[in-house]
Amino acid sequence: MSARRSVGFLVLGALCAACGLAASGAKDKATPAEVAELVAKLGSADAATRGEASCALARHGYEARSAVPTLVGLLADDAEIVVPPCDGSFSWNGQEWLARTSPGLEAAKTLAAIGEPALEPLLGALRDRSGSPATRANAARGLGAMEDVRAIDTLTAALGDPAPLVRRAAARALGDLEQPQSQKPLAAKLEDGDAGVRVAAIEALGQIEDPASAPALVAVLGDADAEVRAAAAEVLGCCEWPDVAPPLVRLLDDESQAVRLAAIETLGELEHAPAAGKIAGLVHDPWWRVREAAVEALGELGRGRAVPALVSALREDTHPDVRSAAAEALGEIQDARGLTALVAALEDGHSGVRESAAEALGQMQNSRVVEPLVGALADPAWAVRAKAVEALGEIHDPAALDGLVHALDDAHWQVRESAAEALGELGDARGRAALVTHLGDAQWRVRSAAAEALGEIGDSAAREALGRALRDESAEVRESAADALEELNEE
Repeated sequence: MSARRSVGFLVLGALCAACGLAASGAKDKATPAEVAELVAKLGSADAATRGEASCALARHGYEARSAVPTLVGLLADDAEIVVPPCDGSFSWNGQEWLARTSPGLEAAKTLAAIGEPALEPLLGALRDRSGSPATRANAARGLGAMEDVRAIDTLTAALGDPAPLVRRAAARALGDLEQPQSQKPLAAKLEDGDAGVRVAAIEALGQIEDPASAPALVAVLGDADAEVRAAAAEVLGCCEWPDVAPPLVRLLDDESQAVRLAAIETLGELEHAPAAGKIAGLVHDPWWRVREAAVEALGELGRGRAVPALVSALREDTHPDVRSAAAEALGEIQDARGLTALVAALEDGHSGVRESAAEALGQMQNSRVVEPLVGALADPAWAVRAKAVEALGEIHDPAALDGLVHALDDAHWQVRESAAEALGELGDARGRAALVTHLGDAQWRVRSAAAEALGEIGDSAAREALGRALRDESAEVRESAADALEELNEE
């Protein structure tokens, strides 16, 4: 593994999605020599080399069909490796992320990418119980990625495989195919002795979205395994099935944090307002993720009844993500009883909370918050200042004019851009001179926003300055200036 890479791990399912190796995708042309060279690498003593060679073959799709026999033989290779995703590396916060996988799994995805020539070999590998469980499980994964309905019967039979690993892979593959005839055999696996198989069957039923699955999924909400209960609770949010909310409400008292979290999120998705009172009690849950989910759900369900719990969370919770979520929920509810707590949150020690509070105050549309939002224009975090500017633009109160004009000179261009946009929304001709000045801003986005704002204000005194902006070096600025002049001509 290269020392230049910072290693980050993705679950296998996410990797399959990231690679995007469906046979229908565009593939690179490959010469027989190139394929032969990669096939030779599949026999390398180094597992990572084997996996990376398979990834490279996948990019050639059907052109790599001569590699099928070797790839089928590789399905048994379950050595754990860490490699870049098959569609190329990607980064987050400056780190290049890699994926935990195996050569066998990469071979399965490559066979799926090759398509038709690999179908029968994969079916044969799955049927052959003399092979290793890893071979059969990876064959099932390949068939699921191939999304060919001709695999349904073989995958259904694999639900009875003696190895739990294979049964899990077969269930997930049937979910990928999303065919209604798989509903009954998958529902039967909700009683499988292996919890992982039950989870895989639940998730597959959620992909198929057959209303006939609802009673069976509700039944497993009482499963002895917390992971199974959480999976069922999450999947029940997929569809507007009747009579699923009351059993989910009972899970709000579950001993498992993960189950409580899943129940809250699903009840929010289902917009089950009667659960709001009980969810409000979870604002004080020991796990911050549950508290965060509770306040988010209350923003959707609780309305006025949720305000006291949300105010309490905003003022008292120890986790900034929970306080931010509480501020956002109060903004959604738009109840004046939350104003005082939101204004106080503009002084929170965490900038993310201050951002959320500023945004929520803008949603309140209340002139009482103009002064504290203008005060927030001096916040040390530019993102908070930008949110405060946006909020002032939404409130449309002339008292914000001086603060917005001052924000046009902010050190950060995104604050200046937001200030120009807010002045346009305010529509006060007294902002014209400052906007004209910023048609010469160093950042083209600010110049473009200033031109648009001048058009919205509709002051004909800006014509000359907008005319000069038609010669701006930025095409976006020239376009904004032209649109603004057109608006002035329509006045």
